[in-house]
Amino acid sequence: MCVIILEQDLENIIPSLTLNHTIVFPTDTVYGIGGCIQSPSAIKRIYDIKHRPSEKSLIILCANQKQMEDIVGPLSPEV
Repeated sequence: MCVIILEQDLENIIPSLTLNHTIVFPTDTVYGIGGCIQSPSAIKRIYDIKHRPSEKSLIILCANQKQMEDIVGPLSPEV
C-alpha cells in the first residue's frame, strides 16, 4: 500500500511507516517516495514503484550524523 501524505495529514506518517507502507510526499521540486528503512517490504515497494533495478541503490536522507551512523555504522576519521 502507498499512502500520499499532505501537510495536513502529518500525524499519519508514523502509523503508515509502522505498518510498512510507503509514503509519497511533496518536496520543493518533486515528490519523494519514502518508507521505513528497517522494512524490507517497504524498500521493495519503493523499487517497484520506481521500476528501479535492485542493483541500483536508493538515497537515504538523515536528519543528522547520529541518525546516519545508526544506519551505516561509525564514520572513519577521514570522513
